[in-house]
Amino acid sequence: MGENKYIILSNTEIEEINEELGLGLPEDEVYSTMNGYLIARLDKIPKVNDRVQIEEGKFRVISATKRRVLKVEFTRKQDISNAKEITSPTGAE
Repeated sequence: MGENKYIILSNTEIEEINEELGLGLPEDEVYSTMNGYLIARLDKIPKVNDRVQIEEGKFRVISATKRRVLKVEFTRKQDISNAKEITSPTGAE
């Protein structure tokens, strides 16, 4: 996907997601995968388009059955320090 978007399979281990994406998702005895993490955060079985916001960005469910999440999209927040400055054309105010 794009530079700041990633597709994550729901059975991916939280430890692997943290390593690959440089995140600090908490690991817990109750869950060990993305599917379990989302259920714990939302306190329900997530549906398509359900979202979980974290400091580094947001997770959005893009594929799910009635019983579990299949795929999640992670969109990383853009680093504001890398944003381009927009200026008005010369002479315009």
